Amino acid sequence: MAGALMLKIMISSDSKALASLTIAIFIAYLPVGLPLSVLPVYVRQELLLSDVMVGLVVGAQFVATVLTRGYTGRLADSCGGRRATLLGFGICVLAGLLLALALGLQGGPALFMLIISRVVLGLGQGLLVTANLAWGFGLVGASHSGRVMAWTGMALYGSLAAGVPLGVWLAEIWGQQAVGWASCLSPLVAGCINCWVKAVPKAQGPRLSMFKVVRLIWRHGLALALHGVGFAVISSFSALYFIAQGWANTGLALSCFGLAYAAVRVFGSHIPDRLGGGKVTLVSLACEIVGLILIWLAPCASLALAGFVVTGLGCSLVFPALGVEVLKVAPPHMRGTAIGAFSAFQDAAFGGAGPLAGLLVPWLGYGAVFGAAGLCALLGFALVWRHVKTTY
Repeated sequence: MAGALMLKIMISSDSKALASLTIAIFIAYLPVGLPLSVLPVYVRQELLLSDVMVGLVVGAQFVATVLTRGYTGRLADSCGGRRATLLGFGICVLAGLLLALALGLQGGPALFMLIISRVVLGLGQGLLVTANLAWGFGLVGASHSGRVMAWTGMALYGSLAAGVPLGVWLAEIWGQQAVGWASCLSPLVAGCINCWVKAVPKAQGPRLSMFKVVRLIWRHGLALALHGVGFAVISSFSALYFIAQGWANTGLALSCFGLAYAAVRVFGSHIPDRLGGGKVTLVSLACEIVGLILIWLAPCASLALAGFVVTGLGCSLVFPALGVEVLKVAPPHMRGTAIGAFSAFQDAAFGGAGPLAGLLVPWLGYGAVFGAAGLCALLGFALVWRHVKTTY
């Protein structure tokens, strides 16, 4: 009886710690959402650069994250999730400072500083998210890994939904540089929130090379990348799509996407652990495909917003569902590295899809890039379907 009571107390304590990690990463991820409604318009209309450059500036963060995923995953495994997470907070503070400086410049120096700030943010956010996941896995155990990933993703996209309108408000009231200063302050606050959460013991075992880890998880990663094209297009071109169509409330699309995404995470975070990652991924990708096609073909703003909601509902559980499958094949002491490698596929899609989609805009228009993203999600569906048929 006493043992059962002690177990209940421990579970409660770990859940509180996981909740603290989730709240902190929500705050620390605001620097991703805050500039998204400001940067595309700033690059296109004030710096007078092309849509390809819009995609490059937005995507530079994700390219940097891809290139450092291996390092950040190994750091999380070798140094522990707590230490690596706190380091990630510090790097994100620096990125916010650089963004504030960039938004005070003009011309070539502004573009150069913007790209540097996005690269630093990519490094910080990549380390932060990977280490936070590893920290959470250690707190609640592998059997609840889907919940850790679901809660983390809920925080990330909830932060995105809050950050976009907050960025618009800050820019309207205090000017664009206020977005940079807010991006500097938020990870500092997040680091303070997490100071009380305990570190967890590091799992021991022989280290595998990154190449061997990728061989274990590449199918899951490729499906994740194909899914991630949709988010890359939404984050880069949703505001410009609304402007081109003459629709008001340019920041509302990202908010609808993020809120729908977060809602599924709140009520469905347990689903991948219970039903299996492959089956949940298939349903999620089907929903994403429908949403992206609806955005592409929408004749009015209300139907386009409905498409963003449906896409958010579909995208919500793809990462944790596929992540559950990744952790089944990854050694326990390499979970941070495996999740880092897995996440790198998504980051590659985030970083590359924006500039590539920008090349399509002059010929096909903004709407067509959402249709192309739907096709990518369909290819991901086919890949996961094959995996489910051979596994379940």
